[in-house]
Amino acid sequence: MDFQALIRWRNEKNPFSRGLGVVIEEIRPGYARARKTVRPEDTNPMGRAQGGVYFTMADSTAGSAAHAYGRRAVTLDASWHFYRGAVPGDVLTAEATEIKSGKTVCVYDVRLSDQEGRLLGSGTFTFFLLEEGLEL
Repeated sequence: MDFQALIRWRNEKNPFSRGLGVVIEEIRPGYARARKTVRPEDTNPMGRAQGGVYFTMADSTAGSAAHAYGRRAVTLDASWHFYRGAVPGDVLTAEATEIKSGKTVCVYDVRLSDQEGRLLGSGTFTFFLLEEGLEL
């Protein structure tokens, strides 16, 4: 698997995440990492990053790790816990680490932190691996 090509593919072919400014930086078997800087338009009425920003980053990062197997993958289930709010200018990093890999189901632990290393949220994401391969 050409992981640099996969990173380019994930960043180019995901218009929703791209619109939020989420950039996949690393993909390898069992792992992926993404980064994003919080913008004013990402905030809720309290001036903190809207929860959907966290969840989208986490889902996209875990999905990137699932794609490391060279097959298309879809989210089956996810749970997310919010711990702290981010403000505009904060740089968020999401890291997905594989908990379980199988022939058709993979499970990832995702942690989201800020530039100071503070944990902002965490969750578990389950993916179904389709038989269909990726066309990078």
